[in-house]
Amino acid sequence: MGDPDIESEPKQSLLKKIVLSAVGVLAIPVVAIAVGQIPVNLDHREADDGIEIFVYADIAHSEVFIPRKTDLVDWGDIFSLTDIRVQPDGGDYIGIGWGDRDFYPSTPQWSDVRLGPTLKAILWPTPTVLHVTHSPRPKQSDHFRRVMLSRDAYLRLVQHVKSYVAAPMDGAATVLPGAAYGPADAFYEARGNYTLFYTCNAWANDVVKSAGVRTSLWTPLAIGIGPPQ
Repeated sequence: MGDPDIESEPKQSLLKKIVLSAVGVLAIPVVAIAVGQIPVNLDHREADDGIEIFVYADIAHSEVFIPRKTDLVDWGDIFSLTDIRVQPDGGDYIGIGWGDRDFYPSTPQWSDVRLGPTLKAILWPTPTVLHVTHSPRPKQSDHFRRVMLSRDAYLRLVQHVKSYVAAPMDGAATVLPGAAYGPADAFYEARGNYTLFYTCNAWANDVVKSAGVRTSLWTPLAIGIGPPQ
């Protein structure tokens, strides 16, 4: 029979990791709310004339809606309209979100949340996808915050988003066949790993931050993203 102290060490080590992970998960919202109150880009001023974007944020998720085509970039060259089943009526904008490759496509509604993919996404780094929705121009509301960017600021945002597109040499994003919430959206291969500390909300916050918009220093939650209401 083996030494009981030696045999118990792996179990104790595993238990310690589980406890520390649980403490970390519970502490994240507290830290996020605190750090989410720290603003950056305090000198941001909206452009009098430029490119209109919208920052979407609900209770748990956020993404950015940008014009599908301007003289600066045609997103149709990257996220082709042929990747969706139905051409949207007045689809002048695209909403772009980023998240865990397993959890994001399988969770169109919060009622679809499953324990396995959720824990996997939270507890260790996982591959990611971009979600692109073709839609009409959003309207300012509790969930949509309108921001007018200068052309230079918009170009910085474009470059930041493009840096997460896992695209071949021709520049078109690699679509995930059959992965969609509805007829006018698609999922694409993405760069970067999803973690407890770098979530869909932290990503959207960085997109806004790259354009010089006043937003939070860091937040894995949907609070504090984009300009104050």
